[in-house]
Amino acid sequence: MQRFFIAVVLVCFSLFGCHHDQQQEDTSFAPPNTQEVNKELIPSQKMYIKQETDEINQYINVHKYNMQTTGTGIHYMIYSQGKGSMCK
Repeated sequence: MQRFFIAVVLVCFSLFGCHHDQQQEDTSFAPPNTQEVNKELIPSQKMYIKQETDEINQYINVHKYNMQTTGTGIHYMIYSQGKGSMCK
């Protein structure tokens, strides 16, 4: 009789213990839109770019490099001028 009682209790726990009410699921989450993301990220990226540019300029100044900068921000230095003619 005791085994039967234990079996009934275990069956009840297994049937009713894992009950999941699907109506309680949280469906209110919506991913942020692009404008919200850009509003947060763009200022931090601008600050990072300024910091990185300052670090590069400090490195150039410490080593006394004669660097030229392109319009896109690439730094370059010509070590030695070639003796050949320019290719077109």
